[in-house]
Amino acid sequence: LWWLLGLWLVFVLGPRSFRAGREGWRPLDVASFVRATGGFLAQVLRPAAAAQQLFANFFNELRRRCGLPTDGAPLWDWLSAQAAVSPDDLAQLRKLHARAVRGSRVDLQRLQTLLARTRANLR
Repeated sequence: LWWLLGLWLVFVLGPRSFRAGREGWRPLDVASFVRATGGFLAQVLRPAAAAQQLFANFFNELRRRCGLPTDGAPLWDWLSAQAAVSPDDLAQLRKLHARAVRGSRVDLQRLQTLLARTRANLR
């Protein structure tokens, strides 16, 4: 019995390699992370709600620049007075804004492209 207890004690206290060897740390691919996050948001978030938030962020940025309160309200008159903003782009932005307010489907890629171009033209 002592002999079995001794063997068991050697087994318990002795070196065991049951765990697999640890591999080196591998960071996540940023592109796959963004793709997974975007896929999740695309399933959960309605395009109209995303468009409304994009517009609110855009108009709040303009309002901060003008020293106005940031409530997300459109600045169509101010934008139309800017020579750097194309009338065609402004008309498309107004159309997409109306669709977003109605809750209709909005092409988010087109909206993001228009907002980015308008931001770049205003700088």
